[in-house]
Amino acid sequence: MKKRNSRVSVVIPAFNESKTIRKVVTAVMKAKNVDEIVVVDDGSTDGTSKNIEDLNIKIIRHTENKGKGEAIKTGIKNSIGKIILFLDADLENITSTKIEALIEPLLKNRADFVKASFKRPKGRGRITEFTVKPILKFLFPEMRFEQPIGGQFATKREFLEGIEIERNWGTDIGIFLDAIKWKLRIKEIYIGKLRHKKRPDEDLVSTAEDVVKTIFKKTGILKKIKIRKVRR
Repeated sequence: MKKRNSRVSVVIPAFNESKTIRKVVTAVMKAKNVDEIVVVDDGSTDGTSKNIEDLNIKIIRHTENKGKGEAIKTGIKNSIGKIILFLDADLENITSTKIEALIEPLLKNRADFVKASFKRPKGRGRITEFTVKPILKFLFPEMRFEQPIGGQFATKREFLEGIEIERNWGTDIGIFLDAIKWKLRIKEIYIGKLRHKKRPDEDLVSTAEDVVKTIFKKTGILKKIKIRKVRR
């Protein structure tokens, strides 16, 4: 694995994902055109980073859980690739082929921002289907994306260093909306079935709140609502 002049870095934010982190990292290590792997352990208490200490990768540890946005910012700061691919640490069936498919359009200069489109297990993706996609369809009727809030995406460092990254669960949708605002060439790549760890329903509520708030903030709706409240 190259240590300098890398073209592609893969950043994996992780919080208490000891069961899947090694599988994700191993898949990345098998992928072509990856020069660097950076895992950001966001204050895990289950030994997440210990499971990969023997691998030839860079591990950055937060002393406390700071949230996905902060983990992503740490990953950007501690990586050297001009192209950065982000992957969730709880992926159960990620493969090197899927990873390569997300990197290729950027390497060939066919896109500036690549999102993964995938098929979820039955009953999953409720926030995406029932909240996010209807709102985005209303705000951007000309655009169609299957997985707007997915954590699997690749883009260029110069773009990431020029935007404000949200700290909470609105991180992924916030970056995506900034890509639209910047008029980047956005491409969605279908990579087949993808399985994540199932999260408790109570977590989904806070996630939905963060995502909707971020959409309103990034599109200017939140600012308008605040102005109206002040005027009243």
